[in-house]
Amino acid sequence: MSILVIGSVNVDTTYNLENFPKPGETISSISKSRSVGGKGANQAIACQKLGGDVKFLACVGNDVDADFIFKNMKKYGVDTTNIIKKDVDTGTALINVDKTGQNEIVLDHGANYAITIQDIDDNIKLLDECDILILQMEIPQEVNEYAIKKAKEKGVFVILNPAPSEFEVENILDKVDLFVPNENEILRYSTKESLKEAADELLDKNVGSVIITLGENGSEYFSKKEHITQDAIKAKVVDTTSAGDCYIGAMAVMLDQKKSIKEAMEFATKASSKTVTRKGSGESIPTIDEIL
Repeated sequence: MSILVIGSVNVDTTYNLENFPKPGETISSISKSRSVGGKGANQAIACQKLGGDVKFLACVGNDVDADFIFKNMKKYGVDTTNIIKKDVDTGTALINVDKTGQNEIVLDHGANYAITIQDIDDNIKLLDECDILILQMEIPQEVNEYAIKKAKEKGVFVILNPAPSEFEVENILDKVDLFVPNENEILRYSTKESLKEAADELLDKNVGSVIITLGENGSEYFSKKEHITQDAIKAKVVDTTSAGDCYIGAMAVMLDQKKSIKEAMEFATKASSKTVTRKGSGESIPTIDEIL
C-alpha cells in the first residue's frame, strides 16, 4: 500500500507578529523562521511522519533554496528521488502569523509551475505503484488534470485539495474520489450558500465524496450514502499554517490502511489539533507516536 503526492514545495519564510500590518503600515516581527513548506510538501511530510508509505513528485530550482529543501525533506524521512530540478527559481512563500495563530500567505510559485505533463509520464511508474494520489492546486491545472486522468485509468483513489481555489474543477470532479475544501473554498465551486447544499451540488456532479474542513468547528463528510460530523479538539492555537495539510495527509494514511472514513476523520482531527499548537510548516506536524 502506498501514497503518491504530486504538488508544490516551497521555502517558507515565516514572520510571527503581534498583529497583521494595516495598508501602508510598517511593523516589526516578534520572530522569523525558515522552513520547507508548500501544500504538496506538507502533505507528503504529514503522510511520512504519521506512518504512511509516501512518494513525492515535485519541482524545485537549481539554487540554494533547493538544497535547503532536499536537506530538510530527508530529515523528515521523505524520499526525495522524484523531486526534479529545473532551471528556474525554487518556489517561495512569505507567511505572516499573528498572535492568535491566524496566517496570511503570499506565494511565488517558481519551479512549482515548471512541472509538466511530460514529468508525469516520465514518472508514470509512481502511479502504477500507488493506491492513493493526493493533489492540490499549486501546480499547473493541466498537470493536475492529466495526473487525475491517468490515476483513474489505473484505479487509484484520488484526493483533491482545491487550494488555492483558483482553477475550475468541473471537468475532473467525476474522477475525484475525495474532494477536501475548507468552508471558503467549497463556496467557490458551488452556487449554493450553505455548506450542505454546496456539498450536495458537488455530489450531483458525480464527485465521489466531500470533506469540508472547518477549523475550530471540526469537519464534515458528505457522500450520497452518509453524512458524518467530526468535532474539533480544543487546542491552544499558535500557528494554523499546516493544519489543513496535516489533516489531509493523516486522512490518506488511514484510508491507505483501510480504516473507515469516521476513523480516518478522528485520527486526522487528532493530528491537526496537535499541529496548530506549534510554529512552522513541516516541523509542526506530529509523528505517529505523538498521536497514538
